[in-house]
Amino acid sequence: EVQYTDANGFSLESVGTCAVGDNSDIFLIMLALFHAMCLLYALALCVQVRNVPDEFAEGKWIMASIFCLVQLMVVALPIVFIVKDNADAFYFVRAGISFVEAFLVTLLIFGPKMQAVYSGSGQDAVNSAVSGYRQSASKSKSSVADGE
Repeated sequence: EVQYTDANGFSLESVGTCAVGDNSDIFLIMLALFHAMCLLYALALCVQVRNVPDEFAEGKWIMASIFCLVQLMVVALPIVFIVKDNADAFYFVRAGISFVEAFLVTLLIFGPKMQAVYSGSGQDAVNSAVSGYRQSASKSKSSVADGE
């Protein structure tokens, strides 16, 4: 819609709006369901790898990330539905959700690693993992050489 024109009839200022159909809630619900299905699949993968040795296991921290993301989704979805008619609030809430999701996952995945490196305890775990790998590799080479 043209707000102001000059003496020649050219537009100086105009305002546009986006029209949202009645089916916009369906897309938001589908997005939330897809997000929930991805989280459930990641949770199933964490359960499958729960017996991996601690040096290589990240399942505990991934499961903590999934738990936090589910909590965020449960809290944020009603807020998104409440503010969906106000574009500024909707944008702010969505940006906040994206920031919190990225921050939580990054913190829970890399935080323990950074703490282990900073405290010096991470090097012992790496050394024991490498020595365990070397022992298992030498056993498998000797079993192949013996014809097993």
